[in-house]
Amino acid sequence: MAPDVKPLDVLRALIARERDRFVTRDNNLFNTAFSDLVRYRRFLERIEDRYRQVGEEFVAGSEAFMAQLRANASGQMRAEQMADLDAREALGLALQLEIESFYLFAKILLDEAARAIEFYFGPVPKMALDSHDDLTKRIGMYARHHQLDLPAGMGRLAVQLSSEVSDFRDQQIAHHKNPRTIRGISFNEQGVTRMILSPLYPKDSDRQAETRALDELLADIDTYLLSIVALLSANAERSRLKVEAKPRR
Repeated sequence: MAPDVKPLDVLRALIARERDRFVTRDNNLFNTAFSDLVRYRRFLERIEDRYRQVGEEFVAGSEAFMAQLRANASGQMRAEQMADLDAREALGLALQLEIESFYLFAKILLDEAARAIEFYFGPVPKMALDSHDDLTKRIGMYARHHQLDLPAGMGRLAVQLSSEVSDFRDQQIAHHKNPRTIRGISFNEQGVTRMILSPLYPKDSDRQAETRALDELLADIDTYLLSIVALLSANAERSRLKVEAKPRR
């Protein structure tokens, strides 16, 4: 995605341009359906901003804490170091909150996008797009039924986000079932934080999981939103919505 392209602006421009093509009822319905994508994308932006700020505090505090430990020859933590440890734990919890919130709302955004596409082009029997997972499985058949030209890479990116957002949200957050899971925060040399989920007393079947950097994940979501804009722009004549009749001259 080009650095000067702002997906929210592109999406808003699509809504403003498209809605006026339709009769009043469909104009308003279209605006409502697609404005939800703007709403949840703005949620993600705010969450990612808080995540970045808390992450910077967490990394700075962690590095200062480790430096103090190395400088403490006695090896025993002083009272101020115990306070620093408590503060670091609180920041780690705040990071987990932002990370899990991002995945929850990202899943909602993807599901809303699938339903908005179905609203725009119309339902297909036995091919409901009730969720992003539905769209991922049925996008090819759905496109063929409505004779839609799919933007290059849209299907691949939908599958990727299904794995990295939908599946992670379902298996590691919303429907997590392993009571032995420990959640912690790690960061790399660049100061990018991630949540690590590791099983306590691991079995051979257990697997460690970790989140992606939220700015990277948001960039992929933005690319996907731009592909939806391209889908609608390239197939506007296929919309099931009623177009406003042009005035007679």
